[in-house]
Amino acid sequence: MASVGKRQEKQARETLKLREKDSKKQDKERDYYRKLQEDGVLFSEKLFTMRGKPMKFEDFPYVKQVFQDNAKIIVLLWARSMTKTTTIASILTHKLITNSYSGAMVAAPRDKQAWRVTKEHIRPRFTESKDKMLLPLISQGKNTESEIDIANGSKYLASGAWVTGNSLRGPHVNYGFADEMQDWTREAFEVFKEVVNLPPAQIFCAGTPKDKGSFFEEIWFSSDKKEWNGKEWIPTNPDADPQISGYISPRNSQALLSLSSLSINART
Repeated sequence: MASVGKRQEKQARETLKLREKDSKKQDKERDYYRKLQEDGVLFSEKLFTMRGKPMKFEDFPYVKQVFQDNAKIIVLLWARSMTKTTTIASILTHKLITNSYSGAMVAAPRDKQAWRVTKEHIRPRFTESKDKMLLPLISQGKNTESEIDIANGSKYLASGAWVTGNSLRGPHVNYGFADEMQDWTREAFEVFKEVVNLPPAQIFCAGTPKDKGSFFEEIWFSSDKKEWNGKEWIPTNPDADPQISGYISPRNSQALLSLSSLSINART
């Protein structure tokens, strides 16, 4: 009888250890998925690919703060090939996947410009995801250049704003991306803000310097105008609108300086 009791006690201890081990494993998995939901950089590096390889931000450390920015309007005044569209597309896709029944709209001056973001950046986040893990999320419902239904009830839209922005009216979304911002009008952007009016009502703006005195430049000068010092972003505008966060690349700093010089010379 004593030996039977010892065997039962031993089995009970082993069962308890297994349960504790399973519990720790489940806690670890829950913590991992929580981090994936909260950390867009981690999500992107674990699930997105770029040119057939896992997405890595080691070579682009300046993008990480953009993922964490909660400002209402976020301006990326970056030169071409500095991953501004890749960054914003990754943020939007992460938001749509981890927030059920949310909505995002990409808008540009013309339809084809907005649809290019769908074809080259948004859809590949699903179709070219690691081991095609995210592909089932867009296998049902609409999947066109202008509209993608996601399995969790979220919706992605893309449209041209044109001059007035009236073509954007109708839907209401949580997140927006105003691409090729250097060619936007104030009127179109005001309409876009009416569309992106569901919490957190966050709009990303991206473009390259073009004309002195443009609406895009006006928004940029209202931001905190952060500059990258090689390690971190440093705000340079103490009079910034607290709702507008801006990031400028060194090459674009030179472009803006050149535009300012031309404008001053023209007046003197």
